This record gives sequence, structure tokens and C-alpha cells, in this order.
Amino acid sequence: MIVPDTEVPGIDTVHGRVDFLQLVGITQPELDWIAGESADGAADRARELVARMAANGDVRLTTDLDRTESFV
Repeated sequence: MIVPDTEVPGIDTVHGRVDFLQLVGITQPELDWIAGESADGAADRARELVARMAANGDVRLTTDLDRTESFV
């Protein structure tokens, strides 16, 4: 998943604004849940997944390759 960077804020430059992004690893069941049966609501489900991950103590949204739990 791609989210706004959790540590580096965006900056304004003479050439315009630069916002930093972060890749977050998710499991296949989480991806399937976000995709759902249709694209309607996928963005809302993605935001909810990020909130669930952050609420579980992972506020930096660090990808843990050994994670076995699912947030859905």
C-alpha cells in the first residue's frame, strides 16, 4: 500500500510542493479485503486498514516480513 510518509513531512520548494510517500507491506487477505467485490469503497477500506495498523501500535507503519497476524 502507498501512504503519506509517517516521519517526513512535505515541503514547499521553489519548483512546487514535494510530498513524501511510504510503501507499506500488507498481507494477501488484507489486499483482498481492500479490493472487495468492487472498487467502490476501496479507498475507505484502505484508510481503515491503516488506522487499524496504527491503533495496534504500529504508528510508523513499518513492514514486518515476519508478521503473521491480519488486521482484517
